[in-house]
Amino acid sequence: PGAGKTHTFQAAAEKENVQCRSVRTFLTFAESRSFGEPVYLDGLDEFRSREQGNNLIIGLINLLEKQGRPSIRLSCRGADWLGESDLSLFKDFFDKEPYVVLNLEPLADEEITSILQTKNISAPRRFIAEVQSRNLQDLLKNPQTLIMLAKIVLKDRWPDTRKDLYEKFCQLLLTEHNKEHQKTKGKRYSPEDLFESAGEVAACLLISNIPGISLLEYPDSSEFPSYTTLGSPQKDIIQSCLMRRFFTFIDPANEAVSYIHRTIVEFLGACWLAQKIKAGHSILRIQSLIGIEGHPAPELRGLHAWLPVLHPKDAEFFIRHDPYGVLKYGDAASLSPSHRNFLLSELVSLSQIDPLFRQDDWSDRSLGSLSGSDMVDSFREILSDPASTFQLRSLVLDAICYGTPLPQMWNDLKRIVGDSAASYHERATAVDALLRVASGDQELVEI
Repeated sequence: PGAGKTHTFQAAAEKENVQCRSVRTFLTFAESRSFGEPVYLDGLDEFRSREQGNNLIIGLINLLEKQGRPSIRLSCRGADWLGESDLSLFKDFFDKEPYVVLNLEPLADEEITSILQTKNISAPRRFIAEVQSRNLQDLLKNPQTLIMLAKIVLKDRWPDTRKDLYEKFCQLLLTEHNKEHQKTKGKRYSPEDLFESAGEVAACLLISNIPGISLLEYPDSSEFPSYTTLGSPQKDIIQSCLMRRFFTFIDPANEAVSYIHRTIVEFLGACWLAQKIKAGHSILRIQSLIGIEGHPAPELRGLHAWLPVLHPKDAEFFIRHDPYGVLKYGDAASLSPSHRNFLLSELVSLSQIDPLFRQDDWSDRSLGSLSGSDMVDSFREILSDPASTFQLRSLVLDAICYGTPLPQMWNDLKRIVGDSAASYHERATAVDALLRVASGDQELVEI
């Protein structure tokens, strides 16, 4: 999430002189339009079918067949791409034509510097050093969080956690910066006034799986419900928040808007759901809206992942139903020490049920939020247990490598580096973790 899939697709499509479209748009109009070639289809993870077991992939392939089997580019979040299960359905479509599955890499150091310079950060190296000193280095490698971080720091101060960053960025997006607009009727609401309504819109967009909301009272297309259909009685506040920078126009004819980025809307929607739970709404009813038997639907894992952070009273309840999603999409650093340890224990249980729970998802920097001095005993127990699965051990090592440096684990990491029975990935990650621990101690650097 936020790795730049859509941006990369749009740039590549422009270079090939074609348009980049969402999977939703293609499914809606492929019967009546020719899209040219190659076909760029963005956001498979945002539109997985949940109705009567229908498989979105099969419907997509059928439409591509009718289009004459064009060459395609298809994007999806790594954690939500079902690997061979998805790919096997495409193999007959490809027939003997070549295909490849690619991962979008984290930003390289020179790319980070370049982005910071375009965002008016005058001293990128100093900025990066400050990020690292605050143990927020995982935010540097992701384009979306890097841009958010730069904007927040320029405007206010350094955030302590991912949760703090998203809160401040939501406030920024809900602020009206145009002085003339601030004077007009309906534009005088503060970000605090709009936060709850924006959260309601965010949750509705995600849970109902609609492409956008119309600013018209009676839109021409049923695809975009009117803002007046939302549950809030304060329609002027709803309308005002839809006009802020949090949302962007996607259909001028229907004056329809949608969110600017999925990770941000997931956080905001979860804030609204957490408030509803605190106000007395049934947690089971809310859970049934976003998944089946407690487990969130694939496209709603990001929404679900923030609930343990935003509603700590029932954190264990949410963690239990998708521990890896909570770690991957939420912010483990904002959980209490007891809840972080509970999250790790649930990951241990998950690894026993599904030893390949990470699938092909090896984007590891977000795992650093699990690290902390309060986790040392639990980490040590897992790394010393011969029954621990490879993916569980690698997760712990990635957390140590990319999270808060843990000098207490110096000897544990040295032992892994010298263990010929350990995998290459484990030994290499342990070396990286040792270097991070040693970075502030010249004697250790020499060792």
